[in-house]
Amino acid sequence: MNIGIIFAMDEEKDAFFSLFERIELKKTAQLSVYTLYHPKHNIYVIKTGIGKVHAAYKATLFMERYALDVCFNTGISGGLNVKLADIVIGKKYVQHDVDVTPFDYMKGEVPGLPPYYEADETLLKQFTETLAGEAIHIGTLASGDVFVTTRNQLNGLDSIYDDIYAVDMESAAIAQVAYLKEIPFLAFRTISDLIDTEDQLDDMETQTSVAVQKGAEALRRLCDKL
Repeated sequence: MNIGIIFAMDEEKDAFFSLFERIELKKTAQLSVYTLYHPKHNIYVIKTGIGKVHAAYKATLFMERYALDVCFNTGISGGLNVKLADIVIGKKYVQHDVDVTPFDYMKGEVPGLPPYYEADETLLKQFTETLAGEAIHIGTLASGDVFVTTRNQLNGLDSIYDDIYAVDMESAAIAQVAYLKEIPFLAFRTISDLIDTEDQLDDMETQTSVAVQKGAEALRRLCDKL
């Protein structure tokens, strides 16, 4: 199986790389792709940089150049109604900073596309089984080009989707590309900080290393299970 994995930041990528012994890099002017050697699969990894445009641009190049059977996106994020280091598995992905509701679209809906994107059901089931018994939440990942520190920045999206447990800056953009490319997709986040708390930035500084390692280990277990 050809597995594509997309990270936004070096800390996330490097934590996953620490679980592999052999890694090779193929670098072009537009895209750097790492091949991780696994006994069962071909695993290809890219780092996009932070934000929806970076994510969508690099994900498009990635999916066009590699015949991916599945694609994963993971990393750290802020959380709502969860605890630090919990894992949130995205069942739905929506953009909280998209709003064309004056034209009768749903909040978060890009005209001509679904109001939200859905995880591949088989991948969702396999990952849920892989993490059985751990502190996980299955719900909606909300993405936008904003570092969210207060629930108000979701612009009321949390009143439409009552299961937004994690807010990031890439997953819905990558989900949109995967939808257009018809590639099975799943994103999850490990919580590094809690939105609407006084300690959010301090928590992010102290909890990032723990969160990225926990997420990396969960992803490695999923790759082994596939």
